[in-house]
Amino acid sequence: MQATCSSCSNVVTVDESNPKLPEGPFSVKCPKCQSPVRFPGRGAAKGPKVAAPAATAAPSAPARPSPQPTSSGVPLKPTALPGERALVTMDDSSQAAEIARSLGILGYEVDIMSDADGVRAIEQGAHVIVAMARTVAESGALTCYQRLFLLNSDIRRAFFLILVGDEYTTGDGVQAFVVHGDLVIASPEAGSCESTIRDRLIERTRLFRAFVDCKRKNDATG
Repeated sequence: MQATCSSCSNVVTVDESNPKLPEGPFSVKCPKCQSPVRFPGRGAAKGPKVAAPAATAAPSAPARPSPQPTSSGVPLKPTALPGERALVTMDDSSQAAEIARSLGILGYEVDIMSDADGVRAIEQGAHVIVAMARTVAESGALTCYQRLFLLNSDIRRAFFLILVGDEYTTGDGVQAFVVHGDLVIASPEAGSCESTIRDRLIERTRLFRAFVDCKRKNDATG
C-alpha cells in the first residue's frame, strides 16, 4: 500500500499484509520530512473499486461506517460518527497498531503518532478519542500524559482518554479513575478491546448526556 506525502512528494509504503494495520483510515509519518501521510486502511485497500457516481446523481448524506468483524469474528456496530477521528500517540509502534486496529473497527479514522508529536496534536482538539501510555519524563519536554494536566478543561472533556499499559486490568474503573483516564487497557488486549471500548463509550454517553445537553443550550444562547 502506497501514498504520496503532500509536503515533499515522497512515496511512503506500508506492508498491506500486516494484520496489525487498522481497517479504517490512519496516518504514518513520512520518513523524509516527518509530515503525516494518510492511508485508507486495510478495509479500503481490499474493497472493490466503485465507479464514481454520475454528475446528475443527487448528493447523499455521509453514510455511517458498516459493521466490521471484531477479533472474535462477530460484526460490531460502529460508534463513530462520519468523520470522527481517534489519535493513538505511543512510541511502541506495535502496540499503537494494535489499539488503532480496535478503534478502526469502531469506525474511527485513526492517526498514529509518536508521544512527542501527540503532545501538539491533543492541543488541537481534533480527536474524540485519544489513546496513550502513561509515560513520565524525568526532565525536558513533557510527555502526552504530563501534558494532559495542563490542558484547558474544555479540551480535556472533549475527548475520551484510553490509557494502555502492562500495569492495567482491562476495564478496571478504579484504575482508570486513579490515572485520570476514561478507560484502561492491558497491553496484551490492545488489539482485541473494541467491544470494551464500545461499551464504555455508550455508558459514558448515557451518564454525561445531561451535561452535554446543558452545555449545548448554553453555547446556543451565547
